[in-house]
Amino acid sequence: MTKDNNSKGIILIIIAMTLFAMQDSLIKYIFEKASLYEIFFGRYFVAAILLFSYIKFRKQKVSLKTYYPVWTIIRVVLHFLAFSAFFISLTYMPLATANALFFSCPFFVSIFAKFFLKEFIGIMCIFLCCIHDYNKIHI
Repeated sequence: MTKDNNSKGIILIIIAMTLFAMQDSLIKYIFEKASLYEIFFGRYFVAAILLFSYIKFRKQKVSLKTYYPVWTIIRVVLHFLAFSAFFISLTYMPLATANALFFSCPFFVSIFAKFFLKEFIGIMCIFLCCIHDYNKIHI
C-alpha cells in the first residue's frame, strides 16, 4: 500500500466519521419530533436513491440474488434491531457516550468470531480490545 493510498483512506475515514457524527446529531434532534421508524424509512429511502443513482452513473450491473437467503434475513433483522437500539439510546444518554459505547464493536466481534467462526483469538487481540475499549469509555 502506498503513502498516497493511505492518505486517501485517512481522508475518507475522517469524512465518514464526520458524516456519522452529523447523522447521529440530527437523529437525536429529529427523534423528539418524529417516530423512530419514520426516521428509518427516510434514512434508508434516501440511501437507496443515492446508491441506485451511483450504480446507474457508474453503469455497473448488480445482482440482488443471494446464495444464503436465511443468513441474509438474519443479518437484516439483526441490523434493524441494532440500529433501533442505538437510535433509541441516543434519547437516553449524551451523544458522546452513546458513540463511545457503539465503537466497542471490536470487542464483541472478537468474542463472536471465537465462538461462531471458530477463529483463533490470541492474547494480544484480547489485550488490544480491552485497552481500546477502556480508553474509549474513560476519555
